[in-house]
Amino acid sequence: MNPRNQLAHQLRAEARLAQNAATFSTPEEVYDKLAGEYDNTYVRPIDLAENELIRRLCRWSLPLPGHKVVDLGCGTGLLLDIYPWWDPTDYVGVDVSGSMLQEARKKHPKATFVQSTAKDYLSDQPDNSIELITSLFTFQYFDQANVAWIIHRKLTYTGKMFIITCGRRYRFRKSYIVNKNGYRIKQDLLPTKTLQLLFPHASIRGFNHIAEHLQFLGTRRLFELLLLEAEKAMVSPHNQTETHV
Repeated sequence: MNPRNQLAHQLRAEARLAQNAATFSTPEEVYDKLAGEYDNTYVRPIDLAENELIRRLCRWSLPLPGHKVVDLGCGTGLLLDIYPWWDPTDYVGVDVSGSMLQEARKKHPKATFVQSTAKDYLSDQPDNSIELITSLFTFQYFDQANVAWIIHRKLTYTGKMFIITCGRRYRFRKSYIVNKNGYRIKQDLLPTKTLQLLFPHASIRGFNHIAEHLQFLGTRRLFELLLLEAEKAMVSPHNQTETHV
């Protein structure tokens, strides 16, 4: 399929999704149903390679022991799975799905898990109180514009964010657990230009630009993900004097 036809096909698919928006389920509804099988779904070599890539990228953002980390949309605790040596008492996982959190608590009983939306949880936290805010594959489910601004307020003065979000084509992948199980889910996969407006001073990179030196070329799924990372000074949508990360 040539690029023009591929784009037309994608636009038609997105139009169908929009027409059926009333039939979409919320993330909470879908992931409550998928929680029991979620971890066993992501065990293929490409999934393990993806986890290893996340581990290598995120390690530069990890704070010193004793500093608070908030993982938005934590699911069953992927971040703690990737860093088993990390002190779970420094960690707070936030998710709307109570069933996903039940699975997370089984694996990581010493960590703190809170059932809430990202916006509501962050809004209740003191300003300048969180050293690291992460979101792995879940940012598209949030009230993104508001959460982007709240992240800036809640990070400490040396704090960082580390967000991996899906590219717009990801929703059409057959291997996507939501599609494999026949669900439609409410999500807003933003293009890179829109994400750059939300985080104008953040580094936003496609995984095809990151993965080369890690020898993951050819893993097409990685190419449909975007990495956003920045220090606090780079997060503010109103601070136009800083340089890019």
